[in-house]
Amino acid sequence: MTCDYGLNILTSRENHLVLMRQVAIHFSWAISIRALLYLSLVFFARILSSFSTVTMIL
Repeated sequence: MTCDYGLNILTSRENHLVLMRQVAIHFSWAISIRALLYLSLVFFARILSSFSTVTMIL
């Protein structure tokens, strides 16, 4: 009885670790995708601003 209880605790802890790992992987993917989108937006904004300044100079 006690041995089964200990095994249940162990398996639940392993399941929790696996679930936490999946959640961490999902969050890292989401964060990296959002960071890439943000960087590309900043890059395009800088390009547009530089083009606008060039056209203003011209």
